[in-house]
Amino acid sequence: MPLKVKTWATITPAIIGLVGVLVGAIITTGANYLLAVRQETADAAKTKLARANELKTAARLIANEFVLAHSAAKNLVEQKRLMPEQIECTLDAWQRYKGVVALELPYTDWIAVHVAALAERGPPLV
Repeated sequence: MPLKVKTWATITPAIIGLVGVLVGAIITTGANYLLAVRQETADAAKTKLARANELKTAARLIANEFVLAHSAAKNLVEQKRLMPEQIECTLDAWQRYKGVVALELPYTDWIAVHVAALAERGPPLV
């Protein structure tokens, strides 16, 4: 009988150690999973904010070009005079940001903005 007690006494610390290792592994895995989910959420929010900021920048710069072109056309039609040469109607912002705008707008809205850009550029020179 003393042999069984001695075996149990030597196995008990090993079992407790194994359970401790398993509990530690579960806690570590759970913590790593929660940290990964948190990091993914933070990265997604960061990406969304950067995309929104880029879209806002694009919209403002392109709108500025369109307003300037509209003012020049209105001035030409109503007052029969050209804008001063110092005020140049360019499509630099449109060329730079049209991909950003195309990504965010529905198709019909994209076509409307694209047509406005083509109208600002004017007819092709022969």
